[in-house]
Amino acid sequence: MKKAISLSFILVFILFSIGNADHIEKEYSLLKNAEYFTKGPIGVAGKTPETLIALKILLKHTNSKSLLHDLIEEASHEGKLYALIGLYFVDYEYYMKQVQHFNQVQINVRTYEGCIISVEKMSDILRKEGDRVVRLGNNTQTIAEWAENSKINLKNGYLVDFVGGGIPMVVKRYLERIPDDSL
Repeated sequence: MKKAISLSFILVFILFSIGNADHIEKEYSLLKNAEYFTKGPIGVAGKTPETLIALKILLKHTNSKSLLHDLIEEASHEGKLYALIGLYFVDYEYYMKQVQHFNQVQINVRTYEGCIISVEKMSDILRKEGDRVVRLGNNTQTIAEWAENSKINLKNGYLVDFVGGGIPMVVKRYLERIPDDSL
């Protein structure tokens, strides 16, 4: 009887693991082959893009750090931007190296903001200039904390990029509003 229970437990564990692997493989593929980059809802209806849902699922995976490193190597340019968002939270040092690397490369990426699809230089997404650009001190500081320390009124507007950590933080805030049970 004890062996039967142990065997049943092992079988359930293996089946769960296989199903879980298929799920993350689908999400990984979606990010790897991303056709555009966005940091929030898209379209007239303000729909949550599948790529952001995939990123949220990938970030919850036990091997997220390794998967994100692989995405940086394998993904479309747009997919690399999603990988950077995840790396900001799971491997900040590697994130900073990759941002500096991609900031030097002249690559165009497709973006989708609200209802607008356009093409932008990756370096323009990675680094913005000006006194209202968010420059977080680390990957735990929030935009509100930065604004308070910088004496910036967020109601007057601000810009976000990857160099200052603003884009990853904006996406994180958006992803936190997506209920886990809807994934």
